[in-house]
Amino acid sequence: MKRWAWWTIVGIVLAVFFVGYGYTRKAETQKYYNQAIEAGKQSIRDGNYDAAKLSYRDALKKKPNDDFATTVVDQLTDYQRGMKDMNNGKYADACQKFQRVANVDSGSSLLVQRSSGLATELKEVIKERKIFLKAYKKAKTLSENYEYTASNTKLAVILGYGSINESYYRDVYNNAKKLKEYNDRILRSLGYTVDDDSTDANKTRSQKYSKNTKQDVFSGISDSAASAAESKLTDAQVKQARKDLKAQGLNEKAFTDEQVRQVILRAKREGKSVKQVADEFK
Repeated sequence: MKRWAWWTIVGIVLAVFFVGYGYTRKAETQKYYNQAIEAGKQSIRDGNYDAAKLSYRDALKKKPNDDFATTVVDQLTDYQRGMKDMNNGKYADACQKFQRVANVDSGSSLLVQRSSGLATELKEVIKERKIFLKAYKKAKTLSENYEYTASNTKLAVILGYGSINESYYRDVYNNAKKLKEYNDRILRSLGYTVDDDSTDANKTRSQKYSKNTKQDVFSGISDSAASAAESKLTDAQVKQARKDLKAQGLNEKAFTDEQVRQVILRAKREGKSVKQVADEFK
């Protein structure tokens, strides 16, 4: 056989070998890539986002510039950051991240679905929290101005909300509950019976306040919260109240300073003057 023919045959054999090797390697790369992608999808379905991110990064090792794997890794990063913000009470920041994931067209459809649901939920949470915080601020101001019944009415907006026990509202709920307990202690100390029609935070609360006898209304306040409210009243206010009681034909000397303060507090709470309250005890 001539030498040129020999080298021709060798060249053909080598060409076939390298072409076959290249094809086999490409097929193996595609197989490894597909396996990594499928593993990542399964991890997302299972909610194991760290494992999912590792799988998609493995896929990128085989196809470094793959758009799909790169997009999903970015989605996973935003989704996990959104979850962290949500758990830390940063609902607006979390909502933005979830919305960004939901707006992706060429990535994980499951992440889009989950993020869209969370973004919608958080928008409602942010809206409700704004209402609750405004109601609590008003209720606190009313309480500080001795308008305890009106304060409780505002708090009912919060405490009567059906989903108030969800973690999104825990801080608002705890503050509202604490303020209502304070208001109720003051009302009881002023001789009012406070009935809570529900012990379940998921049910609508209503408060009923009924007047007791003259003796009960002017009994001493032993509750520390009531004493704190009384301490805000000045001696000048007590002195003027005594004059008003005397002007109504009442023996103002029969009332201790503490009882006079209770009359003032009740007048403030009911939006009446000391004279109007005193008329009830002629």
